[in-house]
Amino acid sequence: VDNSYCPGCSHGIAHRLIMECLEERGKLGKTIGVVPIGCAINAHHFMNVDMCESTHGRAPAIASGIRRVHPDLDKVVFTYQGDGDLASIGAGEIIHGDPDYIVSRIIAECGSTQAQTSSEGRHSPVIPLPHVDFGGARLGVIGHPSDWLISSDVDYSKAKTLLGLELVDIPISELIDEVSGFKGDMRSFEGSEAIFDALLRIVERWHLSGLTLRCFDLLDTLHNTGCLALAKLNAMGIPSSCEGDIPALITMMLAHKLTGVSGFQCNLSRVDGDELLFAHCTVPLDMVTGFRYDTHFESGIGTAIKGELPLGPVTILKVSPDLEHIVAIPGDIIRNQSEAGLCRTQVVVKVPSGGQYFLTGPLANHHVIVPGNKIVL
Repeated sequence: VDNSYCPGCSHGIAHRLIMECLEERGKLGKTIGVVPIGCAINAHHFMNVDMCESTHGRAPAIASGIRRVHPDLDKVVFTYQGDGDLASIGAGEIIHGDPDYIVSRIIAECGSTQAQTSSEGRHSPVIPLPHVDFGGARLGVIGHPSDWLISSDVDYSKAKTLLGLELVDIPISELIDEVSGFKGDMRSFEGSEAIFDALLRIVERWHLSGLTLRCFDLLDTLHNTGCLALAKLNAMGIPSSCEGDIPALITMMLAHKLTGVSGFQCNLSRVDGDELLFAHCTVPLDMVTGFRYDTHFESGIGTAIKGELPLGPVTILKVSPDLEHIVAIPGDIIRNQSEAGLCRTQVVVKVPSGGQYFLTGPLANHHVIVPGNKIVL
């Protein structure tokens, strides 16, 4: 049989398993399959059952209609969709579909090869995390993850087994004690520099390759922020995330391994069609074409970074808290902006799939923007 799929693709195995199940149950003459645009559309060449084609992401709606026309439970109606078609562009069909149909009829073949995309260039935003070994690198968790973060905790033993990363807890009191030797005005720019110097000493003492900092605790204790310190540490090749976000730190470690820079840890602030506005008060100084100092947005104190990032291709990344998946979304920075009422570094990224992933099922608060297209990791 001539195979129209790419080498290494698992469609053929999925086709065989589906047909074997239908044959064993005596359903070959009582089955209608629904396939969408994309790689899955070729299924009708290899499955000897009646098939119907749907528009992109709408197979569940078509199949629900077919089921209502053929309510006989002796008949089988199923969809065969790629993960991007099912869970990205077609997410609305899952959320609003017939619950019984959704639970019992949908088969999603999650692409095991990242090269599979639709004819319009869409791909699943969540893919299996490729094997990466960081060789026993030590990461410091200075303070615990901030209370408001979604999915920020990580299984330390799993990080060591899967990724070769050793996570070590460091009390934030150690940082505060390190800064206590500074005799100047802690609220000044020099106070921000003192926090950087203290973090650098902690990095050396604990032999760290990266760190994450529960930085908001510094507002009340030191009357300053860690924004400048993290920007400088990242520029030195020491990936450093804020708010104690461990998955973000691991993502930045991966970004540094892929691109040589830690990446811009940021929050999505606005979705306007296919234009996404991201912002944060710190950015690696080796990523920007220029920058100026400002105050931290939420508190109005300390030293934040208002950076300008180069326009052009980027990838939005985030490793999942279970360390088994990663979000990888291609886009283009189309402009920098300076809007009041937002964190200081602000970029607008145009993405072909729009904000569907962020609106329907983001893995966490923070994501990391890295230069270039890093979809094939």
